[in-house]
Amino acid sequence: MPFITLPAVGQEPALMLHYESWGQPSAQPTLVLVHELGGTLESFREFAQQLAPRHHVVAYDQRGCGLSEKPGGPYGLDALGQDIGRLVEALDLRGPFNLMGLALGAVVALHYARQSMPRVRSLILCDGTSGIDENARGYLLNRAEKIRRQGMRSVLESSLKNSFRGLLEGPLPDFYLRYSDQFLTNCPNSYAQHSEALAQMALDDQDFQRIRCPVLVATGRDDFIWPIPTGEELAAKLTNARFQVVEGAAHFPPIQQCALTARYVQEFLDSNA
Repeated sequence: MPFITLPAVGQEPALMLHYESWGQPSAQPTLVLVHELGGTLESFREFAQQLAPRHHVVAYDQRGCGLSEKPGGPYGLDALGQDIGRLVEALDLRGPFNLMGLALGAVVALHYARQSMPRVRSLILCDGTSGIDENARGYLLNRAEKIRRQGMRSVLESSLKNSFRGLLEGPLPDFYLRYSDQFLTNCPNSYAQHSEALAQMALDDQDFQRIRCPVLVATGRDDFIWPIPTGEELAAKLTNARFQVVEGAAHFPPIQQCALTARYVQEFLDSNA
């Protein structure tokens, strides 16, 4: 069970992260995976295993998540993005790497890429967004307060209903049951802090223009939270992006349509080899 301590940088103290890797480090460039709000690296396990025969893949639990350290807050999206760079340096991953984020992880990946473009070889944004409007901001902040008072179970049903929209007819799939159990183990304060960080997202056109590498924006066909028009808008803001709909998926395609999502990502990586 690998852990690594990121050295203190500037105002950011040392931080211990839990991570896992698949494939051979010699299979460069590495693909780094950043999970969603409420998730852990487990969200990517099957997906990473499908890509590992041809790639070195690294996934980690973001600060406050899974088995990683739960630091005090508050912290913002820039700090979460800087954790990517700190992890890459601590693991001594040389050269540009491919970066993929899911949902909140896509937003975190955007914040890292806009500041560290030379290190990012290509970017995969899965069910991401280009901005948070006032309605969404209010929802996130109110929800964070509720979770701090009442715990994760208070939002379990609504969260998973939205994230798995269209996939819960009939017998519940195994991946839903596993995700439900994992969701309840989140630290309420950390989940709330991530929600509050997301609520403050405020990228402008110059931020998107700084991202010059090839980008794949992929959105689940049934995504209720950030639906297809949101993904199309994100792709349109980026200079070198293509847009892909993932059929049969909602907000978490690497979980809900793992093989299909892995195929799209592999094809994208091949086209930019």
